Amino acid sequence: MAFVRGAISSEMGAPITMSRADQASCGIGHINSFIAARRDQPERADLSTGNVLKREPIGVCGLITPWTWPISQIAQKVLPALALGATFVLKPSAYAPLSAALSAEIVHGAGDPAGGCILVQGDGPTDGAALSRHPGIATSPSPARPGPVCRSRRTPPTA
Repeated sequence: MAFVRGAISSEMGAPITMSRADQASCGIGHINSFIAARRDQPERADLSTGNVLKREPIGVCGLITPWTWPISQIAQKVLPALALGATFVLKPSAYAPLSAALSAEIVHGAGDPAGGCILVQGDGPTDGAALSRHPGIATSPSPARPGPVCRSRRTPPTA
């Protein structure tokens, strides 16, 4: 955790005490919250109408994060994608790239399949815009435009 605090302090200029007390620890809180939410939300639900609700990955997610609260922003986008098994391209702010690089390293080290987490470094107007317009990206929630990483699909009952 010390290397995360150091990265946050370095890239944001935040005092190490703030990085330790507020920023680095919020990632752990997000992890716990997403684990609980995923556990409580089944992939399939039989509705009272007879329909079946299925939750499935939406496709490749383009995840663009701002420089503010980098671990928090990354966790709030990456964790749902990981929980659902969605492939994602993570593009952090050019002003705060260290937390994203560490996050990608952690995801790869945890055994995420090759190509499941792709890190792209660059600026917003060029690289962020290209990512959000790419035809292979199913959703691109950004700081300006939040979006889903899964879709709910209703299937009519079978006869």
